[in-house]
Amino acid sequence: MYDKCSTAYAELIADVFAGVLRQATAAAICCDERKQEITPSLMQCMELLYSQGSSSIGEIAVGLGISIPGASQLVDRLVKKGLVVRSESEADRRKARIALTALGADQVRETRQRRARWFASILEAMPEMHKQGFIAGLESFVRAALGDRGATRPPCVKCPAERTSECDSGWRDSR
Repeated sequence: MYDKCSTAYAELIADVFAGVLRQATAAAICCDERKQEITPSLMQCMELLYSQGSSSIGEIAVGLGISIPGASQLVDRLVKKGLVVRSESEADRRKARIALTALGADQVRETRQRRARWFASILEAMPEMHKQGFIAGLESFVRAALGDRGATRPPCVKCPAERTSECDSGWRDSR
């Protein structure tokens, strides 16, 4: 049995929470009526392009925290599915720009809507006091995990990048 104030219990609950979110995201992705095989890694790439717009393979790799060859493979799979287009530079293929197609952008919006409906249903089932505590606790955890960087520039809530002044993520420093 765990002491609910222990680090071990907090880590266990965080792992369960992360697993539930992964399952919900996977469920939101798999409910596509077009029956496209979209893996979570493909959706992360599409989410990045949706948030940041046209990007190079290198920018995608950095944004996803993967290797350039790994990003290139993800993009190739998305191109084959008609979800992204690659605009190659005639002078240097490495300077290609990757952008979502209309179908890809629709896929991201629909997945976000399904995920948002699921999340809203969970929050609605929580007592108001717990809902407020949950949100405050998550904000506090993210700020502590980011250290000094979190105090001034929290991460964008739309993409994995650090929030900039142009970001419209909606997360404001509430301290």
